[in-house]
Amino acid sequence: MPKGYTTRAEVERYTLTGIEEYFRPQVEKWIASVEDYIEKSTGRVFIADQESSWRKFDVEDPRKKEIWFDECVELEELRVNNGDIPEDSYLVYPANTIPKFRIKIKKRYFPQGDQNVEIRARWGFSEEAPESIRLATTVLVAGIINYGSQEVKEKTKQAESIGPYSVTYGDERSWSDFEQVKQIIEKYRKKIPA
Repeated sequence: MPKGYTTRAEVERYTLTGIEEYFRPQVEKWIASVEDYIEKSTGRVFIADQESSWRKFDVEDPRKKEIWFDECVELEELRVNNGDIPEDSYLVYPANTIPKFRIKIKKRYFPQGDQNVEIRARWGFSEEAPESIRLATTVLVAGIINYGSQEVKEKTKQAESIGPYSVTYGDERSWSDFEQVKQIIEKYRKKIPA
């Protein structure tokens, strides 16, 4: 089931063609596959969970005042060694934007331990997929559809692989969009802090 990075209607507008009723379930599967591909390639989930959930994190350094955690749009609760930490005892960063991904404890250190920090949050990069990620998803799904089109294959004779699929495009504008997609995915690739 697609998460919402693009829709069948957006793919139809991009390709300037309608998708037959019988083929729509397959297009929905391709959208879901491309969403998974983008998430694995970037290390990010672009639409946050609707419900909050708990995740556990390790503290390796015994005198650590801050920790990095998975991206979230809203941090609701923090526990250390099974004890609740009052909200006024820590700061969440970045302060004025989402996603949030770092906590700094104010008057003490995070104790060293495995899975001893628990965070309840709505996990994900943003409330809605950024426009550039929507475009990337749309372009890649269109390329998969084009790969099955004999007419497009005859025009281009060129294809590239993305995950388990091949994509192709019938004109220079679309190939240019595909090159832009590669840049978008690289731009959003999550950098792991040292």
